[in-house]
Amino acid sequence: AIRKVEFKKTQMDRASILQKLVSHYEALLNDTSCQLVGLAGGQGIGKSYLSHELKVRFGDDLLVLSLDDFYLTKNAREELAVQVHPMLATRGVPGTHDLDFLNHVLDRLMKGEVGDGIALPQFIKAHDDRASQADWQLVTQPPKLILLEGWCVGAQPQTESALATPINALE
Repeated sequence: AIRKVEFKKTQMDRASILQKLVSHYEALLNDTSCQLVGLAGGQGIGKSYLSHELKVRFGDDLLVLSLDDFYLTKNAREELAVQVHPMLATRGVPGTHDLDFLNHVLDRLMKGEVGDGIALPQFIKAHDDRASQADWQLVTQPPKLILLEGWCVGAQPQTESALATPINALE
């Protein structure tokens, strides 16, 4: 079941948002199965800050994943730019995340199937590419709660008909 926590403009200070999220997440931790929560919002709005504060509060019960870490590699995006559209060379546009990889990781984590560990990618924006696998975080215990934060988490795709006509010259 999808549970949505929304914030009104009058509640937009960090302390209020954090307290509302803590209360909400405490309730989720009482569930016996691993829960997945999406935290969406615009660039620079404080998703990473809130995620860090929640991680401090909940410790190892909470695993924070950033959608940004699941960008396709630079080489994969360059190939897509040639095969599909030049805009896919630049991270951030729809189609530049490795959603199959993300879904595989989430599926294993949600089922508690960590085995010898699940390596989580790290994307280095300054290099516009993933870090070496040797530098990836290794998860060795199943979390009780997964927080996936990203600018488009939960966004629904447009219909094919809505995409038929380019909206500008760049498209």
